[in-house]
Amino acid sequence: MQKGSARNPCTFRPRFVHAPRKDLIMSKINVVAGCWDMKSSDPSQNGIAILSLDYTTGELTKLCGAYGPHAGTVCVSPNKKTIYVCNEQKNAVNGINGSGGSVLTYKFDRDSCQLHKVSELPSYGAFPAFICTDHTGKYVFVVNHGSYDVTTHYQCNADGSRTLKRTYDSGCVSMYSTDKDGVICSVSDIKILSGEGSGHHFETHPNAFKLRFPGLPIFSHLVGQGSPHPHSVNADSHGNVVVCDKGADRVIVYEIDYEKHNLVERQVFNTYLGCAPRHLAFHPALPFFYIVHEQESSISTYSFDRVRKTVTEIQTLGTLPTECNIKNAPADVRVHPNGQYVYASNRGHNSIAVYRINQSDGKIALKHIERIDAHPRGINITPNGAFLIAGDMTGNRILVFPIGSDGLLDLAHECRDIFSPTSISFL
Repeated sequence: MQKGSARNPCTFRPRFVHAPRKDLIMSKINVVAGCWDMKSSDPSQNGIAILSLDYTTGELTKLCGAYGPHAGTVCVSPNKKTIYVCNEQKNAVNGINGSGGSVLTYKFDRDSCQLHKVSELPSYGAFPAFICTDHTGKYVFVVNHGSYDVTTHYQCNADGSRTLKRTYDSGCVSMYSTDKDGVICSVSDIKILSGEGSGHHFETHPNAFKLRFPGLPIFSHLVGQGSPHPHSVNADSHGNVVVCDKGADRVIVYEIDYEKHNLVERQVFNTYLGCAPRHLAFHPALPFFYIVHEQESSISTYSFDRVRKTVTEIQTLGTLPTECNIKNAPADVRVHPNGQYVYASNRGHNSIAVYRINQSDGKIALKHIERIDAHPRGINITPNGAFLIAGDMTGNRILVFPIGSDGLLDLAHECRDIFSPTSISFL
């Protein structure tokens, strides 16, 4: 079916090779893929891969890789000279049990096509799940998700009775400073997320979670929301840092203090109870951002006053077709560089939902749900807006989708033998 034709908003479209684009200036761009096999400690199945994307054909070719770190998330410095990696483990520091994850700095030598690790520091928490930089490149931010493990302890009271005390890994935000070469050199602040997870509410109110949209949760709230679990951190060009805490159903806004080199909390916004806000994407020009929820197949639009540091929810829509009641977990969200479209990945339904953005109020409208033969954990859009890249975590491959002028996707190429790609960035 050709683009522009009337069609069901959720159809499986045939694959075909996209015709060469004539409006592209650059001929190639390097893609950085974080690879993390949650079920394997084999170093050869964890690490980062550097690939070359041909803007003309959409062909993706692997150049080199660095094996070892459980690279759940990667990001690149603003000047495109440095790669930062989350080593998403609980026992990464000197192999010590419970020592937490680590944060690594890599340099890519374009002439020799080799990666070089230049630093590694503790993440100061378990399972660092997301990493980003501020717009200047002076700071790097990491959120430590923590495990779902619970430590059981019975406290002895004065009257001889016993009270159950449960403890969890700390969910926290770690802020690092970089040196003149962009290398992470020291931690400058750590924010421990306080309070309980939403799961404690569901223990006493088991029917409190009400599904608003099609799709079933992938895990129990009692397990997945037992404590704060920050899953993403994003920084804008105004010195604001926004954290999505899926464990406690909240969005936390911080402001960077460039003199004290720390974070100052400005607002805590409580989201819909049980939805588990996971990933966020800023609009490139307008004062809005979009969040996908892991426990509810939905996406929300927020207005964001960057000066007052305040967040207001505007709208929430589903990410699945009507009456599609399968287990599903939205994973990633991206806004097209032209600001016209939002893309959300679905794991379970195995699809990418495409929304059009109203430029006056930031609201979105579902345009199409693209079914794909993949488990799309991480997605990203090339800087020129020509392609959407998706990592097929369970299929060990990366998919390239040309983006049409109408925002819709066509599958052009895939690169195989990339073990468990979970995060995509550009170098």
